[in-house]
Amino acid sequence: MQTLTFKKREDAAAGTATFFFEKPENFVFLAGQYVAIKLDNLVAPDTRSGARSLSISSAPFEEDLAFTVRGGDSGFKQTLWKLEPGDTVSITPPVGRFVLEPGDTRPVVFLVGGVGITPARSILKQAEHEGDTRPFVLLYANRTLPDAPFAEELRSLKLGNFRYADVLSQESSPSQGEFDERGYITTEVLKRHVDKIADSLYYIVGSPSFIEAMEKMLDSVGVTKEQRHKDPFTGLGSANLKA
Repeated sequence: MQTLTFKKREDAAAGTATFFFEKPENFVFLAGQYVAIKLDNLVAPDTRSGARSLSISSAPFEEDLAFTVRGGDSGFKQTLWKLEPGDTVSITPPVGRFVLEPGDTRPVVFLVGGVGITPARSILKQAEHEGDTRPFVLLYANRTLPDAPFAEELRSLKLGNFRYADVLSQESSPSQGEFDERGYITTEVLKRHVDKIADSLYYIVGSPSFIEAMEKMLDSVGVTKEQRHKDPFTGLGSANLKA
């Protein structure tokens, strides 16, 4: 386990916040990986212990180590929201294979639901920093735009070949154009935004039901299992602290 010192909390979207910690000098991770975070002295009981696995939402080149979390009533989340600057938490080493494949230049398509954007944000910001020239597409599903962490930042990424589309299921305002979809990520939406569906790599992250829907969609258009990377967000399940 390693100790992190808390710096600040910032609102990321409606009911969602980003927590910034000082990044230790010897801490190295790949964009898209996650850690287990352990909180001591919970302010309320938690049936799933005081630890959770959280994807890192900051990119490796950024100064701080950041995690973006949707609020809730669990003891873990209540304690997280009450952290003060200077407080410490414990983390395990970073792990996970939801990362870009070295040397692979195929187009990358992110299919993301809600706060599942965290590992995708890390990957895309690092790709921007490194001047990655491969084609990227981000289809970002939320209920409304205020529910979407990092939407404005990601829409403005300076990647050489990047397409972004919000896909909003409960937005009352009319669509503002082809990059402002209404409803859900469907085969029709995919075809509108992805030029080479059969030749792309797919990074799917969100709730288990979201991932299941995306898998069925990709099956229907002939995308192989080998072309898919999945990162299921299961309500911040209890973490394995053996690492």
